[in-house]
Amino acid sequence: MNRRTETPRARPRRHPAPRKKIAFSPAHHVPAYSRLLFDTLRNPLVVYMIIVGNLILLSCCTIFYFFEHPVNPHVANFFDALWWGMSTVTTVGYGDIAPVTWEGRVISMALMVTGIVFFVGWTALVMSFLFRRASEEIVESEALSIAEYESVVIALGQISDQIEKLSARLRRLEAAAGRDGPAARTLKTAPRKSR
Repeated sequence: MNRRTETPRARPRRHPAPRKKIAFSPAHHVPAYSRLLFDTLRNPLVVYMIIVGNLILLSCCTIFYFFEHPVNPHVANFFDALWWGMSTVTTVGYGDIAPVTWEGRVISMALMVTGIVFFVGWTALVMSFLFRRASEEIVESEALSIAEYESVVIALGQISDQIEKLSARLRRLEAAAGRDGPAARTLKTAPRKSR
């Protein structure tokens, strides 16, 4: 038959095999960590740091603009002052816009210090919240694995008891049959365990 004239057959659908549970996979935990990040950003101290840091940045950029705009040819509009502020506060400092007045230099120094305090401090604060929350979740997940570990130890103890009972029964059977097998030899030499 010609392939072009054949009607396509429906292929049987394969269901994916169930996945094994992985202890940690970033792709698996993305929704949990995005929730964790959202909860961290809602923390009042983090919100305070964001608001105060941005207010300081905008205030310094505005003051810088008013002092530098009339005398600095590189500060043509407020966006140039905002560009200067962002590069200063993030400690990138491209050098394309530099203050020429002493007022602008004082504002630059103040923004450098507050940039380190608020923006670097904000990053450290957010990371400490994230690590604390993540470590709590890891401890909770480890508690489940400890319970699983205890159940395995109990099961191994039961299996060990069963092996001991079967070994004793085998020794008795070999002794009753008159065989001098390894089980009968250990029966004669091994002390009996009382329960």
